Amino acid sequence: MYCDVVDNKSYRKLVRLCPVGEPINRTQLLALCRQVDPSFSRDSLSWLLYFLLKNKDLEKAGSSLYMRRGSLKRYEPHPSFLAYDLQIKLQTEFPNLKAVIYDTTSLNEWLNELLAHNSILVEVNRHSAPVVFDSIKSWFSEKSVLLNPTEDERYLYSKGEPIIVADLHVRAPLLGGNYSMCLEKLIVDLFADDTLRSFFSASEIPEMVSLMKKKYFIDEKTLFSYAKRRNVDQEVSLLIPSSPYGRKKKK
Repeated sequence: MYCDVVDNKSYRKLVRLCPVGEPINRTQLLALCRQVDPSFSRDSLSWLLYFLLKNKDLEKAGSSLYMRRGSLKRYEPHPSFLAYDLQIKLQTEFPNLKAVIYDTTSLNEWLNELLAHNSILVEVNRHSAPVVFDSIKSWFSEKSVLLNPTEDERYLYSKGEPIIVADLHVRAPLLGGNYSMCLEKLIVDLFADDTLRSFFSASEIPEMVSLMKKKYFIDEKTLFSYAKRRNVDQEVSLLIPSSPYGRKKKK
């Protein structure tokens, strides 16, 4: 019944039954198929899944998880002019550098207490940080450039739009060429990164993550893999309790 054509009524009904913004596994997909057609065979599931992915009605949402395509957007923060300038200079000077550049005012999308002033976080490998720090200071001599500052140091020495060079966790998830912050890393760093966390109240985190989940696609396997490395998987699990990758509640 599902294998005829894309406009097959049963096929379209199945697609509409797939929940918006919530990943499902093969067992759940089979149950939805049998809501539409009780005689649907488990043996036909792989073929149907291939058809759903090929026609872009579903997309992969992790290992053996799938989500209705187009229901959520990918997070793509838009860099400020200074952040973009930094990216170009770093890519030119250090073509093999792994880095993340993030405007702290990008957090205003989810904060109640908005940040009035921007700071630019530049995360790079710990061994590269001193060289990158010296280069940025030479490029932007008029700016306040700080290397792994404490919150007190940031308060005392920051001026204008400060640039903060910090250590990048060795196994942090990265988007690649454009140095953008991926949402999975950002969610974990809300708990695990002292520098980032100093810009907002921890009481805002539950609402922030709730808003992120409603608007953006989250790769939960990547999210919890990184959360476990940073030892905050319990905190993240409390905010995304339905994930199969999170820490299970003790009975």
